[in-house]
Amino acid sequence: MARLQVGRFNEHPHSVVGAGDNRGEATRCHSAHVVGLVIAVIGNEGDGQLRFAIAPRRLLREQTVRDVAQTAVALPESGAHPIREFAPQRGVGVVHADQFAHDHGRKARWVVDPARFALLTRSTGTARQPDNYRLGVLIATWNVNSLKARLPRVQAWITDVQPDVLLMQETKLTDKAFPALTFSEMGYESAHFGQGQWNGVAVLSKVGLANPRANFVIGEPDAEARIITADCGGVTVVSVYVPNGRALDHEHYQYKLRWLDQLTAHVAAITKPTDELVVAGDFNIAPADIDVWDVKALAGCTHVSAPERDRLAALHKWGLRDVVREQHPEPGIYSWWDYRNGSFHRGWGMRIDLALVTASVAKRTTWSAIDRNARKGEQPSDHVPVMIEVAA
Repeated sequence: MARLQVGRFNEHPHSVVGAGDNRGEATRCHSAHVVGLVIAVIGNEGDGQLRFAIAPRRLLREQTVRDVAQTAVALPESGAHPIREFAPQRGVGVVHADQFAHDHGRKARWVVDPARFALLTRSTGTARQPDNYRLGVLIATWNVNSLKARLPRVQAWITDVQPDVLLMQETKLTDKAFPALTFSEMGYESAHFGQGQWNGVAVLSKVGLANPRANFVIGEPDAEARIITADCGGVTVVSVYVPNGRALDHEHYQYKLRWLDQLTAHVAAITKPTDELVVAGDFNIAPADIDVWDVKALAGCTHVSAPERDRLAALHKWGLRDVVREQHPEPGIYSWWDYRNGSFHRGWGMRIDLALVTASVAKRTTWSAIDRNARKGEQPSDHVPVMIEVAA
């Protein structure tokens, strides 16, 4: 019971939510992350705000909702009720750390999203959470832009979000310098393919890590450390750092196109479209015009050119799906902002970090998000994590 978190709205940024009659109408929960499930409501404070107890992600990996709810009713608070007695109109749902309030000059706050709750129950007539529900496998990808410079931030994010699998790009470390022991102490196996000052890709997993493969498995090996493959919890994952391209008339652009062709061949060599596969990372391609803040500003540039998008389309034709875009068709969803010109605060971003999955994984992806919060604070990466949750 000590691990259950209880408190008041805005009192503790990592524990609770009390949203009064909030019905999950926050429009930007896609830019947040799920931290747990509301499992008990602890009365009304008399000021129109409800108090909730939350089961953190890590707890719901160890116990079912039924087990946690039975603990919840023993809380030393009056009026606590287990989750099966909740109703959507009372603000029951999955808890998101949502920063949309920041955009309006207010402090970031937690919100409850009943729509997400209904999605999880797969029910139209009830708001009851299945008693045997456990959280799925959370797979994240993040271009950390130097793990040496940002290791404390990465550690803090992992502790907060608890991903099961994390794919990293631009570690900018040699294999010898990679902090495998640090991640092992956090409960993760790891595999790294690095070269030092530039590039570098990695896989962290707490659901098993087998058969790590550095570089392409077909064709000439790449001279740069940009791709690593592993099997994690029954899913093959590929962490990719696609070349930038620099300019349309630059040799690096031709290298980028060749690299993407080889990626398609690599995917076809290691698996089939009917298998469980996630190819995720920094693709350095905005799939469509909706994925950039200003199409005109990027005319004639890399990341949006037709040949690059054609290579991405080839991966889709093979059998990969952009599940984040499928779940979030709205504009303004970005994963990268330039450090210059106040781009982040101006909303001048691009969605170039992608999670492409086969149909079987897409079918089981219950939730996806881009954690915009990770772009804030001191010395952030210019990219933020992209996450998908895959039901068991």
